[in-house]
Amino acid sequence: MDEANETYRKGGKAPTYKDPDKLTLEIHYGGTLMQVAVEKGDEYCGGEVVFLDNIDGDKLSWIELVRIAKEIGYTGENICFYYKLPRDKDYKLIGNDENVLQMVAERPNSKIIHLYVVSFDVALYELSWQGQHGDLLSETASGTYKEAEGQKGEYEGQNEGQGGNGTKNGEVNMQEERERAGNASENEESDEEDDTEFIDSDYEQDTDAEEVEIDDTMFEECIDNPIEEEPEEMGYAGEISDDVQNSEDLHSKQDSDDECDENGEVTSNRRKINVPNFRQWRREAMLKNPTFDIGMHFANKTVFKEAVQHYTCMVGKNIWFKKDDKQRVRAACEVGCPFVIFASRIDDSPTMVIKTLNLEHECSRDQRNYWLNSTFFAQRYANQLRADPDWSVPGFTAAIQRDFGLEPSMQQIYRAKLKATKLNKGSFVEQFHKLHDYCEELKRANPGSTVLLKTEMDGDQRRFHRLYICLEACKTGFLQGCRPVIGMDGCFIKGPHPGQLLAAVGIDGNNGMFPLAYAVVEIENKETWEWFIRNLIADLAIENGHGYAFISDKQKGLGLALGDLLPNAEHRHCVRHFYNNFKTSHSGLTLKQIMWDAARATTIPWWQCHMERMKQESEVAWKWLHPKSAVHWSRSHFRTQYKCDILLNNLCEAFNSSILKARDKPILSMLEGIRTNLMVRMANRRVAAWKWKRHVGPRIEQIMEKNKLEAGYCIPTLSGDMKYQVTNMHGGQFAVDLAIKTCSCKRWDLCGLPCPHAISCILRRKHDPYSYVDECYKREAYLKCYNPIISPMPSMDQWLSTGPHPLLPPLFKKQTGRPRKKRAREQGDPLAATKGNKLSKWVHVKFSCSKCGQAGHNKKTCGKSTSQQVARGGRKMQQSRSNSNAPAGTSISQPSLAVVRFSQPSPAPQVASQPPTAHNSSSQQASTSQTIQRRKLKSPAKKGRPWRV
Repeated sequence: MDEANETYRKGGKAPTYKDPDKLTLEIHYGGTLMQVAVEKGDEYCGGEVVFLDNIDGDKLSWIELVRIAKEIGYTGENICFYYKLPRDKDYKLIGNDENVLQMVAERPNSKIIHLYVVSFDVALYELSWQGQHGDLLSETASGTYKEAEGQKGEYEGQNEGQGGNGTKNGEVNMQEERERAGNASENEESDEEDDTEFIDSDYEQDTDAEEVEIDDTMFEECIDNPIEEEPEEMGYAGEISDDVQNSEDLHSKQDSDDECDENGEVTSNRRKINVPNFRQWRREAMLKNPTFDIGMHFANKTVFKEAVQHYTCMVGKNIWFKKDDKQRVRAACEVGCPFVIFASRIDDSPTMVIKTLNLEHECSRDQRNYWLNSTFFAQRYANQLRADPDWSVPGFTAAIQRDFGLEPSMQQIYRAKLKATKLNKGSFVEQFHKLHDYCEELKRANPGSTVLLKTEMDGDQRRFHRLYICLEACKTGFLQGCRPVIGMDGCFIKGPHPGQLLAAVGIDGNNGMFPLAYAVVEIENKETWEWFIRNLIADLAIENGHGYAFISDKQKGLGLALGDLLPNAEHRHCVRHFYNNFKTSHSGLTLKQIMWDAARATTIPWWQCHMERMKQESEVAWKWLHPKSAVHWSRSHFRTQYKCDILLNNLCEAFNSSILKARDKPILSMLEGIRTNLMVRMANRRVAAWKWKRHVGPRIEQIMEKNKLEAGYCIPTLSGDMKYQVTNMHGGQFAVDLAIKTCSCKRWDLCGLPCPHAISCILRRKHDPYSYVDECYKREAYLKCYNPIISPMPSMDQWLSTGPHPLLPPLFKKQTGRPRKKRAREQGDPLAATKGNKLSKWVHVKFSCSKCGQAGHNKKTCGKSTSQQVARGGRKMQQSRSNSNAPAGTSISQPSLAVVRFSQPSPAPQVASQPPTAHNSSSQQASTSQTIQRRKLKSPAKKGRPWRV
């Protein structure tokens, strides 16, 4: 109902409605219902009448009637509503929405409904209730209400038409009735107070068998046509089976057809009908083990065919669709087999119904089933592959053999896994389409986060270019609890649309990694690193580079980008990668140890001493290393304000390792994997901090315990106040000041942890060494890092679509061959040095090429041509020349065929220093024929057996 258009009128003509649902309410209010005479029934006395037009019958309810009553002056909730049809003399009570709908359905052709509003207290006693309301008031003080089945109730007054207790004009003495009702309630209360025996109402049993029998008899008489439940409609233990049909499809034994007579009155014509109970196909519950019945309903033809195909795979039969058009589908087995299933549409709806069914087979199981293909396997095992994406091929094959009794090909397994991955995660291209929605959802779930999506136009469409993400929790945690040291690194993204993932990682109070920001770019160069660093500078509000230190692996363009954008920041190089470049031309264990000693030196004099050792060992190596600025790779030149003496970029390496599986997925799955990894990691670290045994982390505790052991070799001597002179038993003397937390070895200054010299002084003063640890290592600082929360995100189907057009993936040319899954191993990366109890072949052995004689490669990867190899004198060529020039009488154990085997049609080149002679030529030809003949024979065994053909 539209409250704004409601107008009450006190007279006039009712409007004419074109809408059949519209009607007019004639509202009688302010009066009472009273019995004037028995033969006339009840009448509404007094009050006023108003009309309310344009009422929508479909929207009329009990709540609307209460609102109308309050608008016309009634207050409180004790209100009763009645309506009366023109042809009836009885007033019908409106007690709920069902009565309101009945009133609207019985409205006369004039579309005017007479509604009567009375107060509840007056109506309760002054209305002679009809048979249909006998349950509200069974009897009154002045008479007894009698109801006969199928007849109207009549009110018999005890003193009707007589004086004495009778009322004037047949009216009931309401005051007496109220007094009697009050006395009755008082008597009941007094009876309850006299009961002294305790009764547990929850377990009280009725012992009177007659009363129970009477109650059951009354129940059966009052219930009209009880419904009998059939066994096939019930599931286990009386519950309706879920896989049979939906609750709205249940039918009863009786049905009613409502018809309207000429006056518009609704008449009920009840009759018994038998409705067939046809099953409906429910894909989720029935697809794994399909069964069919006559009359089974399917949503459309595609659903029906899918069910038949799965049934074919389960029974191992080759069932084909003999008839397949828009109206009907017939499936049959091979020739001679009676199996058939036929379904057709119902009228114009797409619903398919099985009309012919014979599930009997007279054929054997076929191991070569047409429908058992990679698409079927992908759909069948999609859930298993979602739970275990790394399900092995043998395990997948074993599952198919167990379920279907056949062995699929390797190609089917690979295709099925690929299709199942697309079903579970969506294709790579589809995930790029949803990338803009993901960015908006990420910003909505984590307010304050920086999510920058850079695209480029490809005609009229947008194509992905770059993406930068810095979550608010990571940003806040780094600024509040981490040291100003940031590691930067890049790694490859795998898949059909690869790229580079750039990452910035901080260091927390337990010397663990703290991911700060990450970005997806097209390639790793100076331009992309500058774009990434600019966004990072804006997020961290870096104004002066003096307050930050960066460590990297000397990535492509990263050093140049840092030098241009943050020239005042300290830029450290990973010493491991630095040494890999050093050892390419200066190998050896001695040079390696000297270089690492120089990198670990904490004072400049110690660094200079190690550089002199290297100069004495190898001046060439010294000339290579000395020009490299020690500010980037030696602790002796690091600034002490960062409280971090890290030499390796293990932070970024650990982050890349933690997201290794995510990098092989589509872009949205990869980004969600990274975000989920960070979310879980921060939650776990937040809980683990409260389990520390001390107020510092486990890694810091391990370092401190190691320093305490070394402090046993230090002898402190008090100088004054909190200054000490410490002598090491292995040599060396150091100055320690506990007040300013410094030592002349600079170890305490660099990392913020007391060195062994300082710990010896602290223990001399009977203090706790952990109280001298820098604040950045305490639990309070650690919790500041991980207290911010990364909020969870809903799945893809719950994201709002915000992008005007779908985003296209970046252009990429697929390379030939199988894509590589493992990274290219750098020089110096450790390999497996042992195989069981045996040293590997490559250890301490330098391989050389058998063609050109040079080290570092083999003949398979040698890039020189045959003529160049012979001209320059490969190893086999040199052996051939030495054998041919041997003095007479010297036995040649094995002739060489290097020249003959690799010779071109043109004559072989001659060596100027050793011209061939006639003897050499004839000897060479003899050896050639002998070798060719030997190559036709099979190789002998090692036990000296003779050659055989």
